Amino acid sequence: MTSFVFMWEGPDGERKWEAVKKGQTAGFMEKLLTEYGVHPATVMVAYAPILFHWVWKEYHKGLSDVNFHNINEEIYGTEPAEISKHKPVDVPVREKPVVKFGWLAPDGRFFNCQYGGHSNLADKIVGDIQYIANPERHLEELGWAKVLSGGGTGKQYAIGMGIEKKLTDAQLKTLQRMELDTAYGISYLL
Repeated sequence: MTSFVFMWEGPDGERKWEAVKKGQTAGFMEKLLTEYGVHPATVMVAYAPILFHWVWKEYHKGLSDVNFHNINEEIYGTEPAEISKHKPVDVPVREKPVVKFGWLAPDGRFFNCQYGGHSNLADKIVGDIQYIANPERHLEELGWAKVLSGGGTGKQYAIGMGIEKKLTDAQLKTLQRMELDTAYGISYLL
């Protein structure tokens, strides 16, 4: 499904455009700059919702509106044209790296968050039943383990818990399944 329309001026001054899928945007911009030699100051982007209309609708079965999410198909049809000057951009979709930050309950359930999101997640886990001044410390005292960045330790991830707390078998199994059984600090929690 198309989500973005890029417009730019090539090195020769020719103005161009391309409809691009959401997961292809970073790769497409990189290709514009490195392979096509496009100056960044000439690049513009538009994203949904965008209203496009055929100017001469009699050439399009009387239809005026163009479905932006399927703009390439609207313009070129679902069957490839016999002779087409335009070749849709071929840019691989980059997968977002899986982050393994979060909280690990004593029963082995893992609650994922982004980098720096432990406090907000602890608030959600603790909930509104009663006021807790420090939800992170509260979870640690209850035996929850925190999976955080291992910055400065030489490891990508580190495991932290409350004072004198140890990992449960269920937590250890989850860490092994997540390939975090060698994370910094785990040996102190066994």
